[in-house]
Amino acid sequence: MTIIQALKKHNNDYSYIENCFVNKVGCQLRSISSFPVDIGLSVSVIIPAYKSNNTIKFVLSSLKRQTFLKKGGELEIIIVDDASPTPLLPEILKFKKFLKIRYIRKSKTEGAGKARDEAILLAGNDLLIFIDSDIVLPEDFISNHVFVHSNLIKKSILLSFRENVSIKDRRLRDKESWKNARLDHGDHRNKIVFLKDWVTCPSEKRLVGKKFNILKDSDYFKKFKANEKICLWNLPMMILTCAVSVRRKLIKKKFKVPQELKGWGFNDTCLFAPVVAVGAFVIPLLNSNVLHIIDSLHTKINSVKNLEYKRNEKIYFRYIKETEL
Repeated sequence: MTIIQALKKHNNDYSYIENCFVNKVGCQLRSISSFPVDIGLSVSVIIPAYKSNNTIKFVLSSLKRQTFLKKGGELEIIIVDDASPTPLLPEILKFKKFLKIRYIRKSKTEGAGKARDEAILLAGNDLLIFIDSDIVLPEDFISNHVFVHSNLIKKSILLSFRENVSIKDRRLRDKESWKNARLDHGDHRNKIVFLKDWVTCPSEKRLVGKKFNILKDSDYFKKFKANEKICLWNLPMMILTCAVSVRRKLIKKKFKVPQELKGWGFNDTCLFAPVVAVGAFVIPLLNSNVLHIIDSLHTKINSVKNLEYKRNEKIYFRYIKETEL
């Protein structure tokens, strides 16, 4: 059976396990408050990095402040430097005293997908958390994800949302911890207005100016089924590796992100489509939103992103049609 054939049989209605979770722990899965601290699973955080010299210190600072770590949780951080022009090691060395970091520097740039694949092979802990090198975590992020994975069925993919912020945002430098980022500021899976610059084909012109709230329209992703789309998006497209967690044993090492993927779009989708295809539920957490630093070194104009997106979209659909589970 191919990935796409399996996706067509998948139904993401996780209502039953949501009810089981509530009955077991007495907390709502959609809570915006932090869950009780849980260090019951060991964690590997995977960070692909390229030209992240301006942001990596904020990422590592937020990892250093994690409640999970302060309470004795087992945490390793795997950073794969995708041949950045200026090596990231000097910034990383500042945190080696506080964090268990494994740093790999590649000799040539091959993209975030290949970098994640290499990190997955090195990870040895129960839970994999994927973040980007411009993502800053609230202090309870890891503990919240661990708590849900510890009390939910193992075939679960948990994702958090992101708030886009300037590198000057005060929260990046505050010694006082902040609890949760905003849900409605920059994450297309929540409230968005479809912009003219996003149009990649004539059929999408009708969407310009329309408002979407995929999270609510899909009843927190429960209405996604059989690889059907809600507007332009299907379930695997909801999974962004800027802030997502999954049991290590669910990530099959035989599935590699297609080498042809370059630039913007579908690296995350290709990584997680096989996991969804084997029956994993995609579940959003609302109490662990992250800050996404908008840095000029990583910003591309929409016309370039659109070209990369359309190219990678074709690669993705060929991949799920041809790849056997």
